[in-house]
Amino acid sequence: IPYIVSHGKALLVNRKNIPMFLLTYFSDEQRMVKNMINAHLKYMKSLRSAFEETTKLVEAFESILCVTVVNLRMCFDYLSSDRESHLEHILFNISFNEIMREFHRYLRHVCDIRAFYSLEHFSKSMDRKLMRLVIEKPFSCLETYEKLLDLIYDLRLYNKLDIEELKCQTVERKKTIKDFLKVTVPMRIKEAEDTFTFWQLLNDSTVKAELHDIHRRFILDSHSIALKLHDRTNIFSSNRFILFNDYLVCLLNRTEFIPIHLVWISSFSTPSTGKFSFKIVTPESQHKVYALTANDKNEWQMKIRECTWRSLRLAPSTNQALPVSRYGSYKFSERNQKYPNYEVEGRWFDGKFYDLCHIRIPSTNRHFKCRINKAGELNGFGLVEDDTFVYHGEFVQGKLHGYGSWKSKNNGTTYDGYFKFDKFHGFGILTSPSGVFYGEFVNGARTGYGVEDGAISGNKFIGMWQDGKRQGAGILITMDGSYFEGIFANNNLSGDGLAIFPNGSYFIGEVAVDGPNGNGSLHLPDAEIIEEVCQFINCIAS
Repeated sequence: IPYIVSHGKALLVNRKNIPMFLLTYFSDEQRMVKNMINAHLKYMKSLRSAFEETTKLVEAFESILCVTVVNLRMCFDYLSSDRESHLEHILFNISFNEIMREFHRYLRHVCDIRAFYSLEHFSKSMDRKLMRLVIEKPFSCLETYEKLLDLIYDLRLYNKLDIEELKCQTVERKKTIKDFLKVTVPMRIKEAEDTFTFWQLLNDSTVKAELHDIHRRFILDSHSIALKLHDRTNIFSSNRFILFNDYLVCLLNRTEFIPIHLVWISSFSTPSTGKFSFKIVTPESQHKVYALTANDKNEWQMKIRECTWRSLRLAPSTNQALPVSRYGSYKFSERNQKYPNYEVEGRWFDGKFYDLCHIRIPSTNRHFKCRINKAGELNGFGLVEDDTFVYHGEFVQGKLHGYGSWKSKNNGTTYDGYFKFDKFHGFGILTSPSGVFYGEFVNGARTGYGVEDGAISGNKFIGMWQDGKRQGAGILITMDGSYFEGIFANNNLSGDGLAIFPNGSYFIGEVAVDGPNGNGSLHLPDAEIIEEVCQFINCIAS
């Protein structure tokens, strides 16, 4: 039938062969756009100005309005055009995935509002019925589009493409819309309403203070569907498990907040056949639990799996097992004996971090970037950093141990060599603004044989060290070329030794780093050796 548009004194008639259902769809879309524009003008602007928390909801509403207007405009272009373009090009060139993405975003913000606030919260600015209309009305846009898909599915005469391809596209999109409207929307709305009710009834202030968030959803509670611990030693104690979309909360002797993507479930055998058991594995504990019925057990396991898949942002196939290896972040409690307050980000395997991980130890503010074995031991090779230094090398039990390269953040001092439990130990090269040292260390101090080249003093020392000081036989060469050889004690040269001066003279006897310092014999160049023993005090050869 022709498409006719009347406006004032003008009349537009398009005699192109146009299917009746398209005109019906176009009229429905016009009414939908009109209602959404009216709702935006009357309610949305006031909602945005009155409540800061509804800003994202209003923005999502405006996006859906824009998508609907674009859809209407494309349909109008087809109806008013005299070109014999294919109908399916108009209907299917619309970015369907983008449309669905906008509706999912709108649904998320709707659920945020309903999970965190009662509708009475907005009653001062908007009537309760109007608020509900604003929240729910946009979903009827998809219902109109679904009716159009029903009509397209029966299309036979208005396309020249392969009918089977068109039917497959239509069926796929229709199923997507139906699943969204009939399954996703009711389920998410119910989650939001259950979440609001849960927060209103919750008496545990610790859980509420830690997890009360506008984006969080309550899923399941062991007070409604029982889940109990095996081998409970105190019969008067109680346990409670609360499942959110992103956390599992265990209220036992202490409260555990476990990110759901770091929760593993597995089966285990028990001699008590009347208990429907399974095991919950977390980074800090393993809870052997049981439900009262098989349905209760399946409900808990199914909900944990669904929340884990959602948290991992993956779409599971039917009966697909959860991945054993996952990536995530976790902070251990201060009571943990092995990792007190440790913050770990990286790969996890069945409750233990392993492979490439970033680890922070708050007590020392030390960061690790390394590969961890499946036992979760801080042993291996990697990058270690804290407020004072950066280290790249081997470590054991979280301490610098083995060979590595160390650099101070304060003055640029570097060390390449061996460590033992955070201290220089063994052979190494220490470079600082004051000079370079090549030699042996014990517990962080220069001990044993070593060579020091002073950058500031210009002196060079070759010899033995003890507790960071020159101690024992050694050779000192000063910046002016003087050579001293003898026994050092507490950094000072004392006793018998040899001193050779730049002018070629030398002294054998009691010496200090300043020159002859006692009895000895002085040998002058081009002169007889002085046989007698003379007393030299602070004598410097000229």
